[in-house]
Amino acid sequence: RYPYLENSADVPPCAASDFWTPDCQNANVYKPTMMPKTVLNKWIVMDKSYFRLRKDLVEPPQAPRLPRDIGLVPFNVDRHAAAARDLLEVAYRSGGGTVAPFARWWPEVEADPEYDPATIFIAADLKGGLVGIAFCWRVPFIKDSAVAPAWQRQGVGGALLRQAFVCFHKRGASHIDLKV
Repeated sequence: RYPYLENSADVPPCAASDFWTPDCQNANVYKPTMMPKTVLNKWIVMDKSYFRLRKDLVEPPQAPRLPRDIGLVPFNVDRHAAAARDLLEVAYRSGGGTVAPFARWWPEVEADPEYDPATIFIAADLKGGLVGIAFCWRVPFIKDSAVAPAWQRQGVGGALLRQAFVCFHKRGASHIDLKV
């Protein structure tokens, strides 16, 4: 058993991802913590336990590398917000969750004090179509991450995470968290 990973008799500490385990022997880099049912705010209730992953950002992270014909573009509300919500809906559906309709979801996002458009990372194709998103809060926390099914397993998600790591490292954050 791994004492820092509850309910994990058969799961090695390197199983999650190399993003969270650059040194598999270093438990300070990969810190999964089992969290109980939690009310995050009036819209979000975590109705099951989840793991919080923490990535240290003390050292400069690797720069993102995207597939050919895909680029990182600044988040633009008019161009990306509705497509981001739709992509998140597809991702949540496969994971058992839901996303509110856009007319309710987006105003709630914009009204949240943790909302910062500079921490929403977009991968787009040559025509400007949304391929992936890493949606972070103002604090170093990855709220959501999703990649269009046609682009999965091609490095888009990893590149978006690396872009978040780079951004928050430049802002002076010592770590970034993600819940799964």
